[in-house]
Amino acid sequence: MAVVGSKDLSSALLAMYQAIPEGQFSPDKARNAIAILEGPEITRFACESCHTIGKPAEDGSVGQCQKCHIRHEFSLEQARKPETCNNCHIGPDHPQWEIFTESPHGIIYATSSDRYNWDADPGTLTVKDFPGPTCATCHFSGFGGASTTHDTGDRLTWYLFAPVSDRRPSWQDNMVRMQSVCLECHNKDFIARFYADADKATGAVNGFVKQGQDITKPLYDQNLISSTAFSEPIQYTEFELWHHWGRTAKFGAWMQGPDYTQWHGAYEMLKALAELRDLAQQKLQAAGK
Repeated sequence: MAVVGSKDLSSALLAMYQAIPEGQFSPDKARNAIAILEGPEITRFACESCHTIGKPAEDGSVGQCQKCHIRHEFSLEQARKPETCNNCHIGPDHPQWEIFTESPHGIIYATSSDRYNWDADPGTLTVKDFPGPTCATCHFSGFGGASTTHDTGDRLTWYLFAPVSDRRPSWQDNMVRMQSVCLECHNKDFIARFYADADKATGAVNGFVKQGQDITKPLYDQNLISSTAFSEPIQYTEFELWHHWGRTAKFGAWMQGPDYTQWHGAYEMLKALAELRDLAQQKLQAAGK
């Protein structure tokens, strides 16, 4: 969906997509403008490597299990280790792998993962099996009061991937599920304080993005920026403000990665805002406005 859009989906497949929170957020996605510019020769080995995880098969089934349970072994251990998630969740726009490695949870994993019970039966996991969480522990595994799921949004409270993040439709229920995982190691006061602070950080990042939108909106209104996506430098700066640095700052805050919250996140946003102001002023002056 994030690459080729929704226009070629059958009514049944579109309904299936719209039934998940991500589909509700943006059910009518068009083909990604960057994918068009790069062409299929590139996207075959780039975007599609990850974003085809939900690609419909010829028999009508949906989903490619081998993205996480790689062929031949189809092992639980493989799906539970964060290196598997690193295949897609890496880089400037969604650096969850990098954030995890610098977080307290990632440090525990790096120094103690030889003691983890990687082959424990699903639905039976405790802190004895996993003294520190991996990606799967928080987002998929049956752990604490949360049952096993394959819906990555099942325990999330925000649409963090969006330019300006909104709450998910069932965010209160999602929060209860995620916090039941957290409670296996942390107390209620710690968790409540962390969520309150991370909510504020999300709001602050939203504010930076809105500042960028306020800078460029008059230019679009006056046709001073091309209607063709990614045809001018200012459009790349505008895009990276939220897509790279804004998302990184939000992911960094929620996953406890200070370097990604700040230097790869908020700092880069402030820099992008300064560049946007300068570029916008140049365009206004050139147009005599």
